[in-house]
This record gives sequence, structure tokens and C-alpha cells, in this order.
Amino acid sequence: MLIKYFLIISGVLLPYLTISQNKVLIARFEHQCTMPLAYPDYFQNKPFTDSLLKITSQWAKNNFKAASVDYKRRNPITYMPGIMEYSSVRSIANTDFDMAISIVSTLFTENEIRKIPKNSAQLQMQIEVTDRNERRLYRNKIKVDVVIGEVSGFYNETKISETDFQTLYFETLQATLGLKPKAKGYAFQQPTDQALVNFIELADRLNYQVLNRGAFEWQEAIGTRQVALKLSTPFYAKAENRYERGASFINPYTQKEYQLNAMLTGKLADRVTLHFYQQEVVTAILKSNESREEFQISGKIDDYKVNLTRNLKTNLVKIYFNEDLKALLVYQRGKPDYDAQYDLYLSRQASVELRSEIAGLLLGEMLIQAVRKYYELESQYPSKKREDN
Repeated sequence: MLIKYFLIISGVLLPYLTISQNKVLIARFEHQCTMPLAYPDYFQNKPFTDSLLKITSQWAKNNFKAASVDYKRRNPITYMPGIMEYSSVRSIANTDFDMAISIVSTLFTENEIRKIPKNSAQLQMQIEVTDRNERRLYRNKIKVDVVIGEVSGFYNETKISETDFQTLYFETLQATLGLKPKAKGYAFQQPTDQALVNFIELADRLNYQVLNRGAFEWQEAIGTRQVALKLSTPFYAKAENRYERGASFINPYTQKEYQLNAMLTGKLADRVTLHFYQQEVVTAILKSNESREEFQISGKIDDYKVNLTRNLKTNLVKIYFNEDLKALLVYQRGKPDYDAQYDLYLSRQASVELRSEIAGLLLGEMLIQAVRKYYELESQYPSKKREDN
């Protein structure tokens, strides 16, 4: 006959004694955060995740007489760029496991909790252990405050370094497991993105000016390059709830004319699909996406895999071709979508062809914003004319 004795007082586990050897499943190990740029996914570091699994497994063996501790995921720790309401772990009644462990950590910022100051955060971690009958054997929750000393500069986007995050997370996990006292708080210094610093040191610096919502120019040694969209009338397809807008432009480097078409649907208003055409041949397919922190365009232009990201707080724009950083737009002044001035840092190895593609990509961003603006206006103030389409 199986005899078990356990006692939980205020979330603190007293030794769980058993004459059997238990099989334990780490059913959930999850970290949530709504600011993935400021607090990125550092769980891709295998030695770090291995250390978290090791201490958790040893804790289970010491306190629950676990003969084995397993997890059934390819990536043992899940990073979620969003915050979900906490839910109990799924039942293990129909498995060969005796107990399940759930570890959920959430990093809150001023976006979620008003009393949290700017450049600060609060890490909350909750651990639960349940048996096959979903009885709770252990539960503990820890809250730890974090302050980040901000460093001015456009290349200081990340709020916490990988080393500091590892310290914060590992020590909080130990406290939640009851292995050490909870820290009163943590203070870290915002790191510098050395990759951006290195890029800037080897890049050409140009003046970049947004002339209006459909045109811009930049000044090179050989003269000013001005690029402008010729926008067509926006269109609404009622049956598909689809919003479209087209445009054309002549590339200043190749003197070739391109046609563009941007489209979104009401169901996915934050995602725009953009096609480039040259003599009716598709030369690029791009898609946009937006989060609270970042606007992003990704896809292919000719044979290039491209990615453009715009930080919605700093308006720093990064442009990658085949995953290599090729250009930076550093915001200086003005209205971002109307008359803004930037410093453009361009790779010195950027060929005429690459400069041509960058110009097209930046115009593509303008058309995407134009169709999104059309959707926003039509959603708020529907016109009578569109009902005829």
C-alpha cells in the first residue's frame, strides 16, 4: 500500500516522504514578456537552460523522491512575447507520470502595471506541483523588482544584458524553489549593442530627409538621390473586407519603373502584404507585422531575403539583407511620417544594386503605411462611395 505524507505551509514545502520512486514531468516551463525588444529571448542559450533544468530536477528528487524528471518539449523553456492569464497545468492522469511541475515567470513593465517606474520591471515567478489526481502538493510565488540604469544613445535598445538576465532569473528560480531567500531587488545597467557600434564605425553617414508621406531623399557624394511614390486611388473590396492601394515609382539608380500594390484585410489589420512588379513580373513579396514596440517588414526582393524593423519608441530603423545589417536610419527630428530628418548609416560595401533595393524597400514601407492609414480612416469614418465597390 502506497503511503505518502506531505505538508504545505504558506507555500513552503516540507519534505515529501514516500516508499515509492516517483516519475516527475516538467509539464510547463514558460517565460512571458510583452517587451521582447527590451527583454529579449535569452533561453536559446543551452548552458543557461540546462542549469535551470538541473536545479529544478535536483529539487524534485530531493523533495519528492523523484526517480526521474523529464520534459516532453523540443525547447524545454518556452519564451512568449505576450502575457497570458495563468491556467492550471493539464492533467497527467492518463500518463505514466506521478507528478507534474509547472513553472511560469512573467516580466511586467510600466505597460502592464502603472506603479512600475520607467526603465523598471517586476519579475513574478510561480511554481506548482500536482499529483495524478490534480491535488496541489506545492505552490510558491515570488515577486522581484528590477531597475535598469538607462544609457542614452540609439544603440541602447535592450534593457537588460544576457548575463544580468541569467543572474536575475536563476536566483529568482532558487528563491521560488525555497532554496535561498528572495532578493530585495536588482539594479542593472543597460547594455550597449556593440554590433551596432561596430557597424557605424565602418559605415558611410548620409543625410536622409522625409519630404512627405510618399517621398524622401538622401545625399551621397555624387549628389542627392530623390525618390517619390505616385500613389493611386485607394480601393475597398467589400466582399472580402479588403483594403488596397497601389503606387508606382522610378528607381533613381536603375531608372526602371516599378508598380506596387499593398493590401490588408479587416481581420488582420496589422498585417499588410506588398507586391512589387516590374513589367508585370513580380520582383518582391513583402509582409508587415506590428507589435507594441516594433514595426517590421520581411520577405524577398529579387534574390535577397530582406528585413526592415522600426522601433516605434525611438524610430530607429534597421535594414538587413540576407541577415546582414546593411543600413541604419537614426531619427533626429521632425514628424516621422511627414518631414523627419535622419542620419543614414550605409554599409561602405553597399553596391549600386543594393542601394537601389534599399530605396525600394523604404518606399515600400511608405506604401504600407499609406494603406494602413486608409484602413484606419475608413474604419472610423466609412465613406458612402466604397459601398459601390
